[in-house]
Amino acid sequence: MNTQQMTLKAQLESAYTLRNNPNELCEQKPDPLLVVHRYKHRESIDKIAIVCALLAYGNARQIVRTLGAIPLELFASPHQLAHATFPLYRFQTADDIKALCMALAQIPLRDVFCAAADSAPRHLAALYGIAALQRAILSATTYRSRGFTFLIGLPYNPDKSPYSQGAFKRWNLFLRWAIRKDCLDLGFWEGTISPSQLFLPLDTHTSTLCVELGILEHKANHLQAVFCATDALARLNPHDPIKYDFALYRIGQERR
Repeated sequence: MNTQQMTLKAQLESAYTLRNNPNELCEQKPDPLLVVHRYKHRESIDKIAIVCALLAYGNARQIVRTLGAIPLELFASPHQLAHATFPLYRFQTADDIKALCMALAQIPLRDVFCAAADSAPRHLAALYGIAALQRAILSATTYRSRGFTFLIGLPYNPDKSPYSQGAFKRWNLFLRWAIRKDCLDLGFWEGTISPSQLFLPLDTHTSTLCVELGILEHKANHLQAVFCATDALARLNPHDPIKYDFALYRIGQERR
């Protein structure tokens, strides 16, 4: 590790230590992970977390408000879920969000993810697992709309250039919550894959900050940028490169 990398690692470690505490999840600092923590003892925590992650775009306060209006506690009772009232959010109608929840209620998510990840190249296990989850959701319902399709996203295609594929930010965010375990990330799928196999949940704001910190050379929001940013962080922390994601997110959020 060169001097520049050592300086960056020290900076990120300091930011991680500051942010890795439960006080970072509060109404004054809204984040969708706050809602996930409310249900952390539920058997359906993975389903709840996927809903929270897939709606994690836009204004954080509005996201948390919307998630609070979704009857997430009803995953244990699909009949009640089917007759519940759902909110709308930006590109998603109430029917879009309801269709997602009804599909998730039918799927053994961890089994689907593990079957795909275990048969994938190790360095792509996360993306293969995500693609399997996306396909399972689409197979569990005949419902389709533009908002629903946006919510699920296009599955990873190993035959396409990473420059022409999206960053999978919201899905990678879900996996961070599921695989990692610290004061914030819950680790409810801990052991399915290693934290070293995770990818940075990259969006426009994180990309800008990564350029400023020298993690990325150019601002971009495609899969190749995710690979580059994750590789750069892995040189600092090969066992847990995504450890710094929440701290990066908070730094970027507070600058806006």
